[in-house]
Amino acid sequence: MHRRLKHVSHPHLLLGTALLALTGALLSLTGTPASASDVTKSITFTLDQDYDKGTDLNSVAADFQLVNQLGITQMRVSFGWDDYEPTNGTYDLTWLQQFVAQANTYGLGLRPYIAYTAPWAGSPNGGPDGVYWNDPPANQTDWYNFVYTLVNTLKSNTNILSYEIWNEEDTSSFWEGTNAQYETTLLNGSQAVHAALPSMPVMLGGMATPDNSWLSPIVSGGYGQYYSITPFHGYPESFTTPKIYVENFLSYYNLDTTFVSTNKTGGNQPIWMNETGATTYQQTEAWQANWFMRAIPTFLADPNIQEIGIFELKDLDPSKPVIGDPGNRYLGLCQYNLTKKEAFSTVQMLMSLSIREPSPSRTAI
Repeated sequence: MHRRLKHVSHPHLLLGTALLALTGALLSLTGTPASASDVTKSITFTLDQDYDKGTDLNSVAADFQLVNQLGITQMRVSFGWDDYEPTNGTYDLTWLQQFVAQANTYGLGLRPYIAYTAPWAGSPNGGPDGVYWNDPPANQTDWYNFVYTLVNTLKSNTNILSYEIWNEEDTSSFWEGTNAQYETTLLNGSQAVHAALPSMPVMLGGMATPDNSWLSPIVSGGYGQYYSITPFHGYPESFTTPKIYVENFLSYYNLDTTFVSTNKTGGNQPIWMNETGATTYQQTEAWQANWFMRAIPTFLADPNIQEIGIFELKDLDPSKPVIGDPGNRYLGLCQYNLTKKEAFSTVQMLMSLSIREPSPSRTAI
């Protein structure tokens, strides 16, 4: 996803369903009624939202206030190469420094992913699809230099908790390259991050699904040493075939067998579901709210998932184009004007019930 980019109407029934489902999720982890000391795994929540360079910081502050209301203390955001190195060797990071500092004033840790190739840095004329931002870097030294400069410039901001190398690189929409090209990009990106800040965790780019066919060659090639978290995304019932739904999504992709086995071979990194959500395109707000009541407890119940990233805070700007399915425009917990959808209060309630890390930390991974 991201910038490139059965209805139940009785509220008490919905609340009861959520409470029962969440209790069941916690019971499945521990075998007994859950308390803070009983839970056998930590869980992190993030809220996803992308911001282009130059976005009005007053509007960003309004978003941050809503994230605070949700009770979520971490955000996954994009740091786009195309925004911050407009010409080779010229870095424009002033707005980004202001953005990161403002997030800190709201108590928000950031988990940025670095992606989106600069217009000058990819394939001639954007490659086969004519789009530059999904191209592999033509020169890996340029990529390394950008990542190093970015991380080195921002390294005093302790609310940056990790860096993720790309986004949905297992899809041609976001990565017009091969697995081998991604491996090289991962290696150089990771080495650049650690050259600037050795203690900083590096994440594999979040895959569009628990994609073992993409993960397996990365692991077999020895690249597991270059990342400390294995993330994936999932949008059952919004961008899947009818046979895939919330309750069978993880088993459909063999998360608990094939994917987990491959991940163990590569280093047994924590597995994160760092993007998931539901669209209100051709669906009601009540449907979206009910989806979250089913999805969050279901994904929490899986013993392998240690983070859930909710996509996203607000719908896409109606004046901007949408990439792919038109449903990508309406994934927000709020409309673009920040009018709250029903799912906002649903997620807020689920956050209040969950047992999770009390505060973000770079060293928590």
